[in-house]
Amino acid sequence: MADAVAAEPCLHLDFDANVTVARIAPDAATAPKAFMAEMTVQCAACKVPFTFPGMPVGMSYDEPRTSPNGQEVRVPMRPADAEPGFGTGLPGFGMTFAGRADT
Repeated sequence: MADAVAAEPCLHLDFDANVTVARIAPDAATAPKAFMAEMTVQCAACKVPFTFPGMPVGMSYDEPRTSPNGQEVRVPMRPADAEPGFGTGLPGFGMTFAGRADT
């Protein structure tokens, strides 16, 4: 029986990123109240997902937050020419987990 050869660890040199932009409006004909960029990143070679530590968990139109597993970051955004306060003050949610050190 041949000995199993340990695989070399992936160096994570190349990445696949996916960014989805959500337009927060009742319908396509209505001016948006906010925009949200939702991003995930994984290693292109081994497909291991990356996480975004140090951010609160949930969804907010006022600050970046992550998904519960930390693999998606949700970032509020606004057009550069938007009025001050555009997109702020809308309802969101937050979550805490007992024992999770990176939130």
